[in-house]
Amino acid sequence: MWEVLLGMHMLQTEDEPSVFGAWRQRARAKLTELERELLVLAPPIGYSPDFLTPAASVNGLDAGLAAVAATPQHQLEQELRRLSGEVRVPGWTRRLAAGDPGVLKKVCEGLKHFHRTKVAPQLPSMSPTIARDVKLHSDTVTTGGFEKLAKTLHPAMQWGPPVLHVDMRHINRDLYLRGRGLRLVPSFFCWRHPIMPADPDLPPVLVYPVTHDPAWSEPTGQPADPERALSDLLGRTRAAVLRGISVGACSTSDLPHAPASHWHRPANTHESCIAPASSPPAGPATRSATRSARSAPTS
Repeated sequence: MWEVLLGMHMLQTEDEPSVFGAWRQRARAKLTELERELLVLAPPIGYSPDFLTPAASVNGLDAGLAAVAATPQHQLEQELRRLSGEVRVPGWTRRLAAGDPGVLKKVCEGLKHFHRTKVAPQLPSMSPTIARDVKLHSDTVTTGGFEKLAKTLHPAMQWGPPVLHVDMRHINRDLYLRGRGLRLVPSFFCWRHPIMPADPDLPPVLVYPVTHDPAWSEPTGQPADPERALSDLLGRTRAAVLRGISVGACSTSDLPHAPASHWHRPANTHESCIAPASSPPAGPATRSATRSARSAPTS
């Protein structure tokens, strides 16, 4: 499930065209309307809901999707409220926040289709890359312990017993493991910075980027105008905001927000394929502010 979420992130950026450009071009060309609607749940900058990456996904995609479908309503409401404090969300997310089974089913269908058509075809290249990374770091732990591993795992990680410092974007907190252990997850679509669940009460996970083989993404013709390609995917306003954040022009705290609720129905002429307009939305229309900074989890 982490590769699905991070693949959705990568799809909405123009980062590292030499590595992801060809994949991104193919994936965008085959994006379904359902998948396009789900991108709002996975903004590439800032917060993404934790229910999209449940701990059960360690047992495989089907187990992960089953856990998404069984997400408690209070978790959906809490996490979507937080998301609505950072980005504008469409009206169907109100029904998702209320735990509507039909909307949850559609979300799971979209996630599964994204994995089947955008992630799974890359597994012949992804799996050996991740396997090499796991073996390399396993050997490092065997010969030098966790202290040596932390130095080689990622430049953002520093081990100062008993604290593991991780420099990452959009999170500023201390995470106390309380004997739970920290699961390290290598990821193909994770890029530049490690990532972890936002909720400190969830099982601790640290997802970090693997080292990519430059030959993975075969050179193919990029769109004549990459900015237009991104605008076609996300819309001009949202694409411009994301580009601004990615180059440090602003942070999520600088984004213009609606004066009242962030729950809204998109201003377009087509009907949502997740929750038809004829079905009234349910659930509270609320918003919540979040902060974006850096993180230093502790062990």
